[in-house]
Amino acid sequence: MFDKLLIQKKLPLLLIILLISLSMALFLPAMMTFYIFYPILVISYLIYLKTKQVSLGKILLYGFLIALGTVFTLGFPWIWSFMLFIKIFPTYIVFLITIIIMTLLPIKKLLLGIKIFIFIFLSLVIGLNTNLFFAAKNLIGYDREVNEIFNKTLKLNDKEIIEIKSNNKSIPLKYNKFDFLSFGSNEGCMCGYWTHPLIEKYTIIPYILGIKEIPFSRVVSSDKKIIIDYKEIHEKYNLNIKIIEKNELLSSLSIKDSLPFQGKINNNQAKSLNSFDYRLEYLLRHNIWNAIFYYLRVGKVDNKKIISNFMNKNINTIKREKSWIKSNTDSILIQNSDMSVCTTKADYNYEYYSFNTWAQKDKDYSIKLSPKPDRFIFNNNDITYTTISQSQEFVWHDRISTYKTTKYFFILKTSFKPLRVILWKFNHQGDLLKEIQIKLPKNIKLDGRNWHPISHIEVINNKISFRINNIYEHKNKKNECNYSKVEIEI
Repeated sequence: MFDKLLIQKKLPLLLIILLISLSMALFLPAMMTFYIFYPILVISYLIYLKTKQVSLGKILLYGFLIALGTVFTLGFPWIWSFMLFIKIFPTYIVFLITIIIMTLLPIKKLLLGIKIFIFIFLSLVIGLNTNLFFAAKNLIGYDREVNEIFNKTLKLNDKEIIEIKSNNKSIPLKYNKFDFLSFGSNEGCMCGYWTHPLIEKYTIIPYILGIKEIPFSRVVSSDKKIIIDYKEIHEKYNLNIKIIEKNELLSSLSIKDSLPFQGKINNNQAKSLNSFDYRLEYLLRHNIWNAIFYYLRVGKVDNKKIISNFMNKNINTIKREKSWIKSNTDSILIQNSDMSVCTTKADYNYEYYSFNTWAQKDKDYSIKLSPKPDRFIFNNNDITYTTISQSQEFVWHDRISTYKTTKYFFILKTSFKPLRVILWKFNHQGDLLKEIQIKLPKNIKLDGRNWHPISHIEVINNKISFRINNIYEHKNKKNECNYSKVEIEI
């Protein structure tokens, strides 16, 4: 039986507190909570001291010391209390609603352990709310749909091209469905902002083809195709990947699932801390129960692994044995330049200097390096070729120089211990033809920083020339550079 007296005394007060709390969370301007929460906290503490029969003089002294401490710590207690208030507020609402429901239940005579169990169960249901369905589906293994159809393996000869047709280059690969909207702040601007759940979205198919060293194009037609169809509506998505040869469906993969909250990320109004939609989402999800499920990785999804396995099972390539010439050669010094100003930027991070008064302007973007695994990526006539690391020198390095001729790609980089230059020569299909370890001449002038970037590459007949640049950062040589021009036969 309900304790009517308890309900008459306790329930109205709890409901009033809940109404005020929800109104404050959903409608009160965000900065107002910053301005009022800490003073109310301090005043509440001083009132508490009054109930303990503390003298008025001591209460005024405590109030003065708190105010003085807040000023001398640049408002840190104020900011900290606000951050704590924001972070725990959704959990506080969950617990408050749980207490109100328990007030209505006839559980007064039950054991404490049973009451605790009821409290945890009710707060869990309230805290997860609509995510309760995702949790139930996850436990029985029906939280997402993954279907794979296999008819035949796609077989490719070396350098055969796959055409990629896609309506969306970025597809969700890794996320957690119990991830939640959070709150961040910047003490510099004294402002707050929403932080969205982490969803890794990027292009995965070209990456997998690159690892398998399979050429691909989004422009050049081929009778071997990968068709990617991705649709996303209200945090739900449908991904379909088809492998086709001569209009025949060889295999397909479909994934249907739900994403964590993304919101109107491109809408400035939606980003505002006063946005009702964002506040409601924060109130529903940013609580201890969603956090427990998230950190236990209950809703963690890894589409990258699924797609990679699908591609590796359904595409086979026949590759030629790789061989290349490896040699050593001496270089000839053509010129040691005079010292000159190499940049007008007021920036002492020399690694990222533009060298705008002397460096080569026409950087070739048809060649780039990518790590994990280390590989060169070449683009020739809208076809992308990939060459996985083949030499012990063939490692991730962002300080390379590149050059393209009508027949070849050239890549140069400086290497240390001992200092030398390494040159790689590739054909336009990404095959490594030659690696040359270039010994620098004794009369070359190498000074300044340890890093000596290469620029001004020129290929004439069977010779290649380039500059090795010196960058200075000494007190009397800021922004100054010089170079040595060398030449080798290739």
